[in-house]
Amino acid sequence: MPPRRRLPSKKNKRPIRLTFDRHHQDIEKVVYLPISELITQPIEQSIEQPITKYKQNIEQPITKYKQNIEQPIIKYKQNIEQPIIKYKQNIEQPIIKYKQNIEQPIIKYTQNVEPPIIKYNQDFEQPITQHKQNIEPITKYKQNIEKIVYNHIPKSINSKFIDNKFSIKEIKDKLDIPKQKSKAVNIEKCDIQTYKSDVEMSDIESP
Repeated sequence: MPPRRRLPSKKNKRPIRLTFDRHHQDIEKVVYLPISELITQPIEQSIEQPITKYKQNIEQPITKYKQNIEQPIIKYKQNIEQPIIKYKQNIEQPIIKYKQNIEQPIIKYTQNVEPPIIKYNQDFEQPITQHKQNIEPITKYKQNIEKIVYNHIPKSINSKFIDNKFSIKEIKDKLDIPKQKSKAVNIEKCDIQTYKSDVEMSDIESP
């Protein structure tokens, strides 16, 4: 027997069943052909070319249709925006004028209200400062009395107590002046000169 012929490998090959006519006794024979032989260049070109042409034919009227739509929209927007801008200008101008007319009398009203308040405060503060000035001589009067008391205390007491910064009340308590010999003096009503003479005439004995 003759050796059997090996069929080509099935890798990258596609089986095609070919049927013969009746003259060939309806014999079916399987033939393996590679895929590269089935898909040839003329077939690809014949398929792709009408697709590209079809795409071009579709895209062109779409762009033309878009242009035809966009142009009147742009014109329509321009026609709408222009009267809107004019309408806004016509509205804003009287609003600005109305605001100016409102603000001016408000500013005048505040100016008219504030100065009398400032004047009233000044009128109210002036008598207070004068009253304070009238109170201040009392502090001067107290200082004058303290000088007289310190000057008429005996030297021994001055050196003993004044150096230690005692108050006038404590120094008077240390003097122990008898009530009969001391003369009552109303400090609020008397003059500084009379108080000074009364202190000089009183008998103050040194210890």
